[in-house]
This record gives sequence, structure tokens and C-alpha cells, in this order.
Amino acid sequence: MSAIVSSDQFEFAIARSEIVDCHAMVDLAIRTRLRQMGIDAKPQLAQNLSALQAIKAGPTYSKKTKAALEAAICDLKSANNLRCDIVHGPMAFVDVCGMRHACFINVGRVTPEASNATIMSIAQMRALSKTFKRLADVILNGDPAATKISPSSPPPPSQAAIAGP
Repeated sequence: MSAIVSSDQFEFAIARSEIVDCHAMVDLAIRTRLRQMGIDAKPQLAQNLSALQAIKAGPTYSKKTKAALEAAICDLKSANNLRCDIVHGPMAFVDVCGMRHACFINVGRVTPEASNATIMSIAQMRALSKTFKRLADVILNGDPAATKISPSSPPPPSQAAIAGP
């Protein structure tokens, strides 16, 4: 017999799955960008990030695009620490100030002295997914500011409109 899962636990499980999927989008964007530049992708993300960072600006890779990718890589490294905790730690639930949060203890970061936990609200988990989507877009398409919208153009759709209900 299966345990009954509450709706909020189900919602957190979906958010966790979305984080994993959105991170895969970043990984694919990095590999695609490397292939576009004639560089073979390596098996590990860290290797591909190093290869991307090593590319020098030039006629087909502007300084502005390189700077945008460097900033995205910096953001990715920060966000990736959270992703590691989410993926390498079992999900438990805690109430903080009357609100349900997911709690992850990354098994790779446990020491005999202490266990550090990452505690995230559902909103924080959804924001992390959006961060990964944004980073995938910047890595794949370059500097988002380079895409100019003329005053007569309608504004681009919001992330909420793209994601749907």
C-alpha cells in the first residue's frame, strides 16, 4: 500500500522535477553554444563551462556577448550549488513560521560534525527554475539586451504567460 501524499508535497515534488528539467536546458544550451562555435562538448558540465569561458572574443563572438555569458556562468555556478543539494539530498518537509518548506541535506556535504540543510519555499524553488530558464536563454542566444524592441513593437510575453497556468 502506498503512503498518501499531501497536495503540498506533490507540489514540491513537481517543483523539484522542474528544477532538474530546467537545469538540463542550461546544460543543453552550453553544449549547443560550444558546437555552434566548433568546439566538441565534454561529458561533464564543469568541463564545458571551462571551455566556454576560455573562448576569446572576436569577430563572431563579441565582447558584449562574452560578458553576458560570463555573467550567466557566474550566476549558474551560484544556482548550481542549490541544484546539487536538491538532487543529492532526500526531500523532507519542515514548517518555518507556519509555512511549509522543502528541506534537502546533500549527502555529499555531510560531515561528522554537522549536516547543513537547504530549506526552500515553493516560491523559491519556482524562482530557481526561472533562473535556469533565463540562463539557458542567455547562454544560447547571447546578450538579451542585444535584442532590441522598437517602440511600435508589442512587448515580449512575460515568463508567466509563456509558462501558462
